[in-house]
Amino acid sequence: RRRHTRCSRWSRGLGDVYKRQCKQRYVDINQSIARMVGSEKDYRLWGTWDGMRVGSASSPVSLVTLIRTVYQHLKDQGRISFPASVMPAFMGKTIIESGGVKHALSTVSARGIMQLRPDVLDDCEIPKDFRLHRMAQVDCALRLVEQIDRNLQQPFNAVFGKLPEKKRRLLYGLLLTQAYQIGVGRMIELLQDNELGKAAQYFAAHADHFSAEDIQVGMIYHNLGRRDLGMLTLYYVTDVGIATEALCASSEMQNDAWCDRPPRE
Repeated sequence: RRRHTRCSRWSRGLGDVYKRQCKQRYVDINQSIARMVGSEKDYRLWGTWDGMRVGSASSPVSLVTLIRTVYQHLKDQGRISFPASVMPAFMGKTIIESGGVKHALSTVSARGIMQLRPDVLDDCEIPKDFRLHRMAQVDCALRLVEQIDRNLQQPFNAVFGKLPEKKRRLLYGLLLTQAYQIGVGRMIELLQDNELGKAAQYFAAHADHFSAEDIQVGMIYHNLGRRDLGMLTLYYVTDVGIATEALCASSEMQNDAWCDRPPRE
């Protein structure tokens, strides 16, 4: 069943002008968090995928535990190298895009808890019978994040490499999350293109006056209407931030290492 929730925006500075009420397909924020942390028995799961096992029929686990297991497995195998600091936003993205609903389906045929398109599932070589398998979806999505990370690091550092470490790390996580939605190629354009990159160049030159959140919002805002960048793009990372903060404020996650992030600038 499709559910909706209303939520207020987080962000400051430039972001304040975008505060609004929002509706998210599939997402009741409290139910989605319950589904993520497995606070009810019906929300827990177990299974195997590609040499990994989570839980058992007698001892099912939460979706957060599943995500952590897949992340650590890929990390141990050397198949991903991006830092764990990306993972809170990864979980927030999961809430915003699907609410953790296994059978979620978007209007552009993106499927499952990670809302992966058929071509992405093809690239991940996920058999058709397993395309809604939650471990397979997380596996594929994390490998996609790794691909984005490898392509985004150099262009990002070329523009924002001189920012203080904490702000640079936070901004990179925000732009990586945005790149997951709009594509890494378009994000690189927002950093390097002679026209689309003007906002990034301005913010880099005046970074002391803006928070990481302001810079991320400003890069999109000043390019609205170009390269299919619209209001949904502008709101995406803000929505992810709302979901991430709500998840990390839950009793199950408030002391979790993944939620131990530095406060916003």
